[in-house]
Amino acid sequence: MVLGNGLFDVRYVDAAGARSRWWLLLAILTGQLGRTSAYRRTLVERLTITSADGPLRLACDGETFDGGTEVIVAKDPIGLDVFMPRPDDRSD
Repeated sequence: MVLGNGLFDVRYVDAAGARSRWWLLLAILTGQLGRTSAYRRTLVERLTITSADGPLRLACDGETFDGGTEVIVAKDPIGLDVFMPRPDDRSD
């Protein structure tokens, strides 16, 4: 998995119906989930999440707020710069 490629790795299963849930459980337990027809994996630049149950409760930097019924999530392909002291500069 590459964090700085600007893509989301989205994986999901179609578990409609009680019988398919049993097959999915069996596939998970036997390590065969990736080979089932109900399993899907795709790479996307952005996700659109739509609520069927009214407005979403969202969070940004630890602060929560009321959102709408749809939110679009995207990644910055440039990534995040992280600065930290060199190991010899740390004070214990």
